[in-house]
Amino acid sequence: MRWSRTSLKSAAMLAIGALAAAACAGPVSEKELRQAIDERPPLPAYPRFDDLLPVDLGGNFNYFIDPASITVAARAVVRYTLVARSPGGATNVSFEGLRCASRERRFYAFGHEDGSWSPARNSGWDSFRNGSASYYSTLADYYFCPDRRPVVDAAEAVQALKLGQHPATLPRPW
Repeated sequence: MRWSRTSLKSAAMLAIGALAAAACAGPVSEKELRQAIDERPPLPAYPRFDDLLPVDLGGNFNYFIDPASITVAARAVVRYTLVARSPGGATNVSFEGLRCASRERRFYAFGHEDGSWSPARNSGWDSFRNGSASYYSTLADYYFCPDRRPVVDAAEAVQALKLGQHPATLPRPW
């Protein structure tokens, strides 16, 4: 992807804003952290295709994130709805979470064609390796967890999706 001067300026402003927001946020208690990691959050509204943001996660599938579903819990867990569409038209919908620091992912629920959710059974945190071929690594490294730190809030995550990657992952102009 080639970045214009305007895009780089916007990305720099987003990065500065995110750093300022993170600096202003108070510390997270051990209880808040444990709750964010262990809880089964409420399920988001089922995604509408017109609202989805495309995200390049490699492979043969087309991937999309529902921006309305993104949350950041206790500055530790980024949750989102992912829609994966195969070249043949099959669509998978899942509500997932990423733990940035430990490089783990978790499924909370799976979507059905009728717009309903089924909670994932026996869904614990599973690790994914650095540089693995999975979309989790790409989603974490370039969008939701730059430098293994979660985005500050949903707005920062949405901006990274719209830019095509998080500003912290861009080459430095100097």
